[in-house]
Amino acid sequence: MDLLTLPRTSVDLWLRAVRLPLSGVEVVVHRDGDAQWPPSVAFEGFEAAVREQAGRLLHDDRLLQKAQLQRAEVAQRRRALEHQQEAAQKASEAERRFQAEESAAEEQRRQAEREAAQRKARLERERQEAERRASQELDAKAQAKEEAAQKRARTVRSSERAARAKRLEGEDEVLSEEERAVRARAGARQLKEQAEATKARRQTRRTG
Repeated sequence: MDLLTLPRTSVDLWLRAVRLPLSGVEVVVHRDGDAQWPPSVAFEGFEAAVREQAGRLLHDDRLLQKAQLQRAEVAQRRRALEHQQEAAQKASEAERRFQAEESAAEEQRRQAEREAAQRKARLERERQEAERRASQELDAKAQAKEEAAQKRARTVRSSERAARAKRLEGEDEVLSEEERAVRARAGARQLKEQAEATKARRQTRRTG
């Protein structure tokens, strides 16, 4: 055993004692043996610094060599931790982007559903309006047809009345002519009878 063995062992024992609380936490949080756990990596860097300082004070090449190796291992673990954190950050960003895209897609789907519902409602309103206009047009045509029929009926009745009045007027004229003819014949018979009576009286006076 060389003269530096005891100081070197004391440094290791002291570092183990200092690490005990961290080791206890590692057991509780199930981080035991996790080389990329940030507190563990930080303590490894602290150990390397302590060994390097002790190696320089004690002029212990083995401590310096161990510190150098530990520093290299810590640097590698830090790079691995950085890569792990970067990967986790990228995964988190990818998850956020996915969630954002999913939310945007869901919003687009809801918007499309709202627009489809609005189009359906608008088409239904337009259909009802078209049916209403068509019904109004049919009612207007039926009313116009009824009014035209009534007008034709009135025209026919008026024509019939005019024709009947004209026919009655003609009949009146015929009756008037017949009446005048009857009166004329009656007057002629009366004159004839009067002439015959006068003639008879004259003959009677002659023979008497």
